[in-house]
Amino acid sequence: MPETENTETITVIHSNDPLYTSTTDGPNTVKVDVPLSGTDNYTAWKCHMELALGTKRKAGFVTGSVKRNTTDPVLNEAWEHCNNLVKFWLINNVNNTIKSTIMYIPTAKDVWDYLHGRYSSSNGARKFQLSKSCYEAKQGT
Repeated sequence: MPETENTETITVIHSNDPLYTSTTDGPNTVKVDVPLSGTDNYTAWKCHMELALGTKRKAGFVTGSVKRNTTDPVLNEAWEHCNNLVKFWLINNVNNTIKSTIMYIPTAKDVWDYLHGRYSSSNGARKFQLSKSCYEAKQGT
């Protein structure tokens, strides 16, 4: 009887891979000094979160560069685990009001994009103009 070759492959996730998680990576391992509270501290919060996620090799989950692998069940499960971990880190670093608005967003990237769209001040000149108009407004003549 001829020998059959075992074609089963073993998936290995190395420590420099974004899908790798350490035993020390938990829901409370990424903390920034001040949680996101709104447009007033979004830019500083975003910078701190990018640094924190970068040190954990997880920034790709919010930029979208780390894609889900649907062909390998081990990599798919690892992606799901890491996505949930990053999402948890984001949720833990915003105030309670914001927390309730992002809790059910499905991916870390979607949470990141939502927060950027909601709290980044993309039109500073227009905000200044409106603030100035309000300040200068007078009643009557």
